[in-house]
Amino acid sequence: MKRLKTLSLVLFIMCVAFNLNVKAQDSPVVEQIKKILSKDDLKRLDDANNLLKSAEDNLAGYEKVMSEKSSINKKMPKAKRRDKKKMKVELEKLEPKGADYLTKAIKNYEDGYNAKYNVYITNIKKAKLKVTGQDLTDGEDAEKSANKSFEESKDKRSKVSNEKTDSGKSKVMSDANESVQNAISQLEFAFELYFNSSSVTTANEDKNKNNTVTPPVETPKKDASTTDNGVTNAGTNVNQAQVNQPQNTNPSNQQVTEPTKTNTSNMFTPVKGIVFKIQFIATRRELNKQQLDKIYKTTEIINTKLDGNLYKYSIGNFASYSEAKKFRDGMGVRDAFVIALKDGNKISIVEAIQQTQGGGGK
Repeated sequence: MKRLKTLSLVLFIMCVAFNLNVKAQDSPVVEQIKKILSKDDLKRLDDANNLLKSAEDNLAGYEKVMSEKSSINKKMPKAKRRDKKKMKVELEKLEPKGADYLTKAIKNYEDGYNAKYNVYITNIKKAKLKVTGQDLTDGEDAEKSANKSFEESKDKRSKVSNEKTDSGKSKVMSDANESVQNAISQLEFAFELYFNSSSVTTANEDKNKNNTVTPPVETPKKDASTTDNGVTNAGTNVNQAQVNQPQNTNPSNQQVTEPTKTNTSNMFTPVKGIVFKIQFIATRRELNKQQLDKIYKTTEIINTKLDGNLYKYSIGNFASYSEAKKFRDGMGVRDAFVIALKDGNKISIVEAIQQTQGGGGK
């Protein structure tokens, strides 16, 4: 546990030192999605992201309450009788406070994810108007998977009211969140297929060919940097350099002399006990280092886990939710979120908070 806390502290310090004023950025496909959205839908998407951020703040508040309860419970056995009465009163005050944070988190997650999904699903037709062939088939298959996952999330959320304990409610919330997160990832994959479809590219190229007037041929003037074929030597060298060494856009890597080491294998090595991680992308296609760098450039090990038909990428091993959330806030990745694992298996955030804070929970 000491080693885990040390690693968490190191990651947190790195976050503060290098990413303090980093603005949240969207993944490449989300940037493309935003280009086809109306002003109203852009606002709806922004409101949805704000709701999800509020839900995370609610969970951070819940963790703080659980930490206070744990501290009081540890002091209780050695406290004097008079002090014990005061402590019991404090515990009674904290109970509804924690429940309120959890209720707000459940509501904000539901409203935020539903709003985001609805913005995507109502605009995806715009992206596939001219798409044909296999890209269309694969994209619509992803849409069907998204719809199935979204309906599952709605079914799960309908059962929250049946749960009487915080642990039970949080488990339902966690399962519902994962289903709708998968739905959104499936839609983003479909958008990516449609935007980058070769059928659209070919159609545009044919249209351009039909409308193109061939200009008069001019003999290029030679200079010291131009070959007999009119290709600039300097340009060739620059392009080759760009292929071999992608431009570093992350200030945290400016003093790194070692090559970036990123684990993009399918192997996922579980950590014993409870840890919090940040999942920052999920997609049907396994991503290479260059593709991951466009989303989040780091020298830290990136964990890859194949879950169903989605590759899920996460980073970090944090001892508490608040530490993971602070690091996430400094990553500059808008859609990244905190997950909790116990011995490598996913559990709800609330359950993880209860166990790590030692405060129990109803």
